[in-house]
Amino acid sequence: MAAGSLVTPQLLMLSGIGPADHLGEHGIACIADLPGVGENLIDHPEVPIIAMANGPYGY
Repeated sequence: MAAGSLVTPQLLMLSGIGPADHLGEHGIACIADLPGVGENLIDHPEVPIIAMANGPYGY
């Protein structure tokens, strides 16, 4: 499953996959205690790139 760097961890946690303590705080039953889910999201910065091409080239 992939829904982007921000929504994928949210979907996993809503499904019960993630840090057990955090899920329990929100009343979500933990299926798999994976503390790294939802951490270090700053590692996925968005960097806009503006460029011009000399023809009809694709992305």
